[in-house]
Amino acid sequence: MIKKLTYIFSLMMIFMIFSAVAYADVQKIYDDAHIFTGEEEKKLLGLIKEYEPQLLLESIKDNSNPKTTMYVYTTNDTKYLSTERCVAKFFEEKVKKDTANAIIYFIDMDNRNTFIYLSDSIKYNFTDDMLDTVIDNSYKYLKKGEYARFVEGEIKDTGAILCGEIKPTFKNGEKIPGFPWILLIVSLGVGTAAGITGVAIVKSKYNMDSVEYEYSTQKSTNYVSAFRDDDFVRKYVTSRTIQSNNNSSSGGKSGGSSFGSIRSSNGRGRSF
Repeated sequence: MIKKLTYIFSLMMIFMIFSAVAYADVQKIYDDAHIFTGEEEKKLLGLIKEYEPQLLLESIKDNSNPKTTMYVYTTNDTKYLSTERCVAKFFEEKVKKDTANAIIYFIDMDNRNTFIYLSDSIKYNFTDDMLDTVIDNSYKYLKKGEYARFVEGEIKDTGAILCGEIKPTFKNGEKIPGFPWILLIVSLGVGTAAGITGVAIVKSKYNMDSVEYEYSTQKSTNYVSAFRDDDFVRKYVTSRTIQSNNNSSSGGKSGGSSFGSIRSSNGRGRSF
């Protein structure tokens, strides 16, 4: 009996050791810009280990690997790539081999941008409003150059929003993922009211009831004759085609969002 318990205990210890080694083998922080101290990196790793288990997202497509992993990436040399393209390349080359389900908190010191990158398998769990809220809540630290505190806030708020502890601010008119039943009901109600109103207007305008009018042929003939003989009309009243105003399209506002935001289907970014 003692031998059996010793054997089971040994297996458990081996499993725990291999699990720790496996976790350590997956690098989570790539501080290529050297903006974190050793103590800050250690603290960020502790937060990642604490908050990763909360990222149990429903729409993960890769059922064989349901775990979502957090990464922190910084660089001061994007090699002339845009911020979004740089972090996407980082995901393909450094992250995807370890996990297909990833959130990358990226600080681009070259272009002075920050970006939250989401892999394709999890991006539908987040709206722009969610990501904006994550960035907004800690943006003051980024502006002051406290980069580690900025990333710490991002990690904590990502977990808090997904757990419902923080409600995103709807700056872009978006809602938390899920089918908007309220909007559907309201839309149906408005559509029904508009349809009834339209039918009433058409019916009143084109009334099919017969109405008898007395019309004088003689008056009509005299009017036409008088119109033809009118010297003013004959000389000065002419027709003219109204030209379309092609200049109206040139004065429109350009697309994009305010505050230096970076729009993307795989995440959200901000200039600093």
